[in-house]
Amino acid sequence: MNRRSSELDLEQGRRVFLSADYHLLPKVEPESLKDWARGFERGDVCIFLGDLYEAWVETHQEGRPGYEALHGTIREMVDRGVETHLVVGNRDFLAGDACHQATGMIIHHGPLLIRSGGASLALFHGDELLPDDVGYLRYKAIVRNPLVLALLKKLPLSLLMTLAEGTRSRSKAKLKNLPMDRFTPSIELIRLQLAKWDVKLAVAGHLHKKIWVEGGGGLGCHVLSSSSEKEIFYRIWKGGELGDEQAFKPLVISK
Repeated sequence: MNRRSSELDLEQGRRVFLSADYHLLPKVEPESLKDWARGFERGDVCIFLGDLYEAWVETHQEGRPGYEALHGTIREMVDRGVETHLVVGNRDFLAGDACHQATGMIIHHGPLLIRSGGASLALFHGDELLPDDVGYLRYKAIVRNPLVLALLKKLPLSLLMTLAEGTRSRSKAKLKNLPMDRFTPSIELIRLQLAKWDVKLAVAGHLHKKIWVEGGGGLGCHVLSSSSEKEIFYRIWKGGELGDEQAFKPLVISK
């Protein structure tokens, strides 16, 4: 199931787990995945704010060794009543029907607004909040053009993975040579985004570090710390309140 900019109404009292930037490699230790999944209970909502995968290119990827354990775990969560969503990021923007069929996740290709008991929260991957990252925004406009997306999904898996690896390498090289203030979220963009839904609070990922962007008058955006092999960070939204950052038991990644 694929959605663009979306709205989600939840029953009051449900726990919503928010996390981002797992960047999972194909080889994840199955037992650590099972341990991670045990943190969710029936009725919980799990929302990944993008970059769940190190690279997801959709075409025939779901059946490759390594992905099966991840997808089986998420499917098991969904089947036992853990509602699971992916707000796509820059590493998994090609996620579509194949990803949904393999995992049961609802895929969102744009921001997600969640409501519960009269409270609202806007969710973003976060790359749309960085106006100074001009090169990336140009790249994003090109690769997410519907015609380009259609072409990419017709390419062989081996070629798509090669392109994804090249993009990752260039991105890492660029980050080493650019000032980090270039990657500070724009409060003006946050204001514009939240005004569309008349919401004051947002949560985003993408930046790999915990940030609070203050907008005044209770308006602002929490950026989640990135998850890694050592810790998986998350925050719980329940009853209109956003809890402090916590950490799951870590996943074990096979090199």
